[in-house]
Order: sequence, then C-alpha cells, then structure tokens
Amino acid sequence: MIQALALPDAEAVDLFEPGHLSFGGELRQEIAYRYVDPASFTKVRFQALFNARYAPAAAFSLVGSVRTYYDAVYDLESVDSIVMRRNPTVLLPDTLTSEQIDALQVQNLQGAEIRQHETEVRDLYAEARLSRWELRLGHQIVRWNVLEGSRVVDEVNPLDFREFILPSVVDRMIPLSMLRVDYYPNDWTVEGLWIPDQRFHEPAPKGSEWEQLQNLENLEHPAQTFANSEWALKVSGTLGTWEASLSYFDTWDDFPTAFRTITSPGGFGTAPEVEFHPRATRLQIIGSTLTNSFGSVIVSTEAAYVIGKHFGLTLPLFDPATNQFVGGTPDQIQTGEAETNYVKYALGADTRLFKTDWSLQMQQEIIPQYTQEIIQDQVSTIFGFFGRRELGYGAMTVEGLILYFVNENGWLGRPKASWRLTDNLKLAFGADLFSGTIGGPLPGEFNFAGFFVNHGRVYTDLSYSF
Repeated sequence: MIQALALPDAEAVDLFEPGHLSFGGELRQEIAYRYVDPASFTKVRFQALFNARYAPAAAFSLVGSVRTYYDAVYDLESVDSIVMRRNPTVLLPDTLTSEQIDALQVQNLQGAEIRQHETEVRDLYAEARLSRWELRLGHQIVRWNVLEGSRVVDEVNPLDFREFILPSVVDRMIPLSMLRVDYYPNDWTVEGLWIPDQRFHEPAPKGSEWEQLQNLENLEHPAQTFANSEWALKVSGTLGTWEASLSYFDTWDDFPTAFRTITSPGGFGTAPEVEFHPRATRLQIIGSTLTNSFGSVIVSTEAAYVIGKHFGLTLPLFDPATNQFVGGTPDQIQTGEAETNYVKYALGADTRLFKTDWSLQMQQEIIPQYTQEIIQDQVSTIFGFFGRRELGYGAMTVEGLILYFVNENGWLGRPKASWRLTDNLKLAFGADLFSGTIGGPLPGEFNFAGFFVNHGRVYTDLSYSF
C-alpha cells in the first residue's frame, strides 16, 4: 500500500543544504474483485502520494505530503453489487417515511455512504535541530512499535478502518497536529509529545463493504482546551545488549464509550428500549519495549498497562412474566459499561532461514478484574505468521501472512507475489482470505475477522515511485 513520507534520521537532518528542495512520491492503481457471491469488483482505485521537503537553513526544514485517490468502481458497478446484504431477506422495510422515500436511489437501495474520492494532508510540519535537541511542529504521524503491525504501545495516532485492517498500519494512521520534542543525552533519547488535536478511530463509511465498527450519533466531544490535550513521554536507549524503551501516554480512548441507559425493559416479543449517550473517556497507558538478537534470531516484545478502559456489558436477563430484569448489576442497567484496567503484550521472533525471512508473533489482551457481564473475553489471543522470499535476485518476491484469532477460531490469510519490472515500477497480485463465523446476535458480539467471511477477494496493484 502507499507508504508515508520516509524521513531522515536525527543525524541526517544537518545534511540538507540551505535552499535544498526535494520531491518524491508514488502513483498507484489498485483493483480488487470479491469472488464470493454476489461476485463483484469492489475497488478500481487510482491514487497518488506527493511529498516534498524544503530546507531554508542547515538545521531547519519544512516537510509536507499529500495523498489523493479516485475510485472508479462506482462508475462500473452498482453500489448494491459492491455492498452486499449480509442478513436481511428484503431490501426495504414494510413502511417508509416520506423522507426515506425521497432519499431512495435505484442504484443504492441500502443507502450506503460512498467515498469515491478524497484528498488528505498526511504530513505538514516544520522541523528544527539544535545541538542535542530536535523539534517537529505540525501535522504528523508517530511510530512507537518494535513489532510490525503491533498496536500495543503504538497508540499515538488513531486508525482509519475504511478498508478494515488490510492496508499497512502506517497507511491507516490518521495524522495529528502536535508538538514533538526529542532530546539526545548520550546514547539515550527522550521524546515528548503535546497533542491538542482531538481525533478518534474512523470507522468504515456507513453501509459500506467493510463496515463493522460504528460511531454512535450525538457523540459528546471533549472541550477543546489545554487541559484536554494529550501528553506523552518516552525514554529509549540501550540496556546491556537490549534496546529498550519506557513510555507514558495520557490520552483519550480512540474508541469512544457508548454509555447506554435502559429506558424500558420491553415486554413479551418486544426488545428493551435503550438510549445511548456516547462520549470520549480518558486513558493512561504505561508501555515498554525490548529488542535483542540471539545469533540469527531477533526477539522483540511490547507490553502496556492500560488504566481506565471501559468495556461493554451484556444486557441482563429479562423475565417476560414479571416484565423485569433478573439479576442485572447496576452497571448493566445504568451505563452498560464497566471501567477497569487491563494488560496487553506482544512477543515476536524474526529470523532468516533457507534464504527466506520468517516472522512469528503472538499478541494477548488480559482483563485481570474480569466479570462475566463483560462482552469481551477475559483473555484474547492472536497469532501471526509471516514469510517472505526473494527470487531472481530480487526481481520477484513471494510472501504470505496468516493471522489466527484464537477466541473466535477465525483467521485472515494474505498470499502475495510481486515483480520489480523496473527500478521504479512494481506489479503485485494477491488475495485476502477470511475464515470463521460472523458472530452475534447481540451488539458487540461480532467476530473481528469472521465478520467478513463473505468478503474474500483477489487483487492486483501497479505502482510507480519517483
């Protein structure tokens, strides 16, 4: 997928001569075809990334990058072919309001939200370096992970789920306006972040092919004040043979909390009436990373202790004979959420064997103070396995990724083959394969990967970098 602007490391900043201006970027065409009935092309996207750096002084530079795309699939296929119906047996309810009738479109009977084109600024910041200090002010992305694809300590930027988790993590990251200050005493680095920008995870467009998570209406945003800013501090360096880091992040939860109230228990054959009052809640995340090499094997680990997380609760049991809930806790009835702390960690090993790069990873989330009313399992586990081999002196690369979601017994497989046609031109073919069950039936009980079991696709992309 499109890669964000590659920036020089701290030592390279001074190499930019005053007045130096550089450009780069990538042009890409992506085509995807869903082979599961109803089969359909689901993406014919033309996209481009342009980046630039200007250094008016030896230790000062301006960085910017813009990404834009146009998806022609909506000019070739009807929206109802692209966005399939998962469960309903009819397209429309029995009765419609006049407003709903006026809003109907023959080629989009489900009212799916369409984002056919978009232009966004990915980077736009000023960078300065003086002695042991480096400052970046503006729109930017910060990476804290040591395991590729891991989101254990790498929580600074929220994510865009418009195409589920299929694009690379950096491509899905939403840039934030912030001040980043790095200090380099000896061999250690101290990094501080001040983030006044308030943005949360972005679900896929409503009714679109990859819709899973949803934003509730009337989300209560925190006041845009200095006190409501996000703050982060990270210290990293070498401990013996280990590369280590310790971080603290005071942030808003990128998944706003629903907070429901049961206004009526319902009756026989009638669902309870529920009102939602969604708002952002605050988290404190204490994280650490460790990396070391043992011969040809590189071992990495990330761990985080998250304070103040809200977990959704199931509805209490309902007795239609008495028209009352049975044994429900106050949290189940009053808020639908339980606040508690949890632990998450990831372990990974990378090596090279038989001229092939191999990577194995395990990630877990554990809720120590668990109650049966919490929808999420007490322990959630994911295994990841990745292999890549170059053939023909790098002219061809074959690779494969498998993610296995233990709790739901579902997996995502991603085989891919790519060819380097020229130094700048690359062609790739691949597939996104899902296995599992959709989950449910209650809200929040969907399976993460199995939810898209009917969305398997093959794809091709052609990219030109310059």
